[in-house]
Amino acid sequence: MLTVRWMRVTPAHGRCGVDAEDQTPMCSGRDTTPLPSQVESLGMSDSSRARAHVYVSGHVQGVYYRATTRDTARDLGVDGWVKNLSDGRVEAVFEGPRDDVESMVQWCHDGSPMASVDDVDVTYEDPRGETGFRVER
Repeated sequence: MLTVRWMRVTPAHGRCGVDAEDQTPMCSGRDTTPLPSQVESLGMSDSSRARAHVYVSGHVQGVYYRATTRDTARDLGVDGWVKNLSDGRVEAVFEGPRDDVESMVQWCHDGSPMASVDDVDVTYEDPRGETGFRVER
């Protein structure tokens, strides 16, 4: 069971907090990416490597979302993977330098030119050593 200690509410970012068990920052709401100031206020340090686990909903399948995600991640030097889910969402993991991972999470809100993104849910996790970026099937 995931236990979250909520710390802050903002109009754009919803409720932000840290997971009580592993201390990773997370938010709920329209934009689920914690702002840098929110991460700092939650006592999280700016480490050199970060990992974000992302679920994207909307019209995001059949619109080159995965391929464009892969290309964008590779251009930024971000490792991880992306795949379609049977419920119509896209799931992705981004791992690399914190700023580049944050850029990928922000990119997910628009995605490929043909996509129409409704929501992006992100959870920050401890890096697991992903290498390269791949499209999973």
